[in-house]
Amino acid sequence: MKSARYCLEFVNLGGLLRQGEYLGKANSKIIANNILAKVFAIRLLSHEKCNIFNLSLQINCSKNMLLSIKKQKSLNQAQV
Repeated sequence: MKSARYCLEFVNLGGLLRQGEYLGKANSKIIANNILAKVFAIRLLSHEKCNIFNLSLQINCSKNMLLSIKKQKSLNQAQV
C-alpha cells in the first residue's frame, strides 16, 4: 500500500517538474516558486528526495533563463 502512494506522488512531482520547466521558459518566477512550495508540501517523500527534485527544477529554470538572456543579447546585437 505504501509503495502505491509513493508512485502516485512521483507522478504528481513529474507533472510539477514539467510545469516548472515550461514556466521557466516563460520566465515566470512567482509561479515557479509556488511549484517549489508544492514540492516541499508533499510529506510522503523523504527530505533528500525533495531536495533532489528542488535542485532539478532550479537547474531547469536556470538553463532556460540563460537561454533567454542569450537570445535577448543576440536580438539586441541584431538591432544595433
